Amino acid sequence: MITLLLCEQNVLHEPMLYLSLYFKMHRQYYYDLLNNVRLNGEWEAWLDFFAEAVIVTANQAVETARQLVDLSRRDRN
Repeated sequence: MITLLLCEQNVLHEPMLYLSLYFKMHRQYYYDLLNNVRLNGEWEAWLDFFAEAVIVTANQAVETARQLVDLSRRDRN
């Protein structure tokens, strides 16, 4: 949902980041942070977590794209 919201707000042009996998891999920490937002208004820690998710996911997407370009290049050769 967050990625789609970012697209709707024109922050992203396409929903290219799959943040859900990162959240699933860190599920308990994600829920703990959300609970701390709900109970104590601790947004900063959740935003730091979200920013880290974006960075990690974006880096993985870039690496995957590089691997696909390399594979395509090798196939052509």
